[in-house]
Amino acid sequence: MSIYPLEYLQHMFDETKYLIDRVEGLSKEEFIQDDTRLFWN
Repeated sequence: MSIYPLEYLQHMFDETKYLIDRVEGLSKEEFIQDDTRLFWN
């Protein structure tokens, strides 16, 4: 990963978008049962 601030921010944006897209439409139960989820409690 690049050390340039703009590229770092772009990477953070891309990761955030991926996570939002991944959980969109899931119920709380589906999210909790998904073994690939992050450890959010």
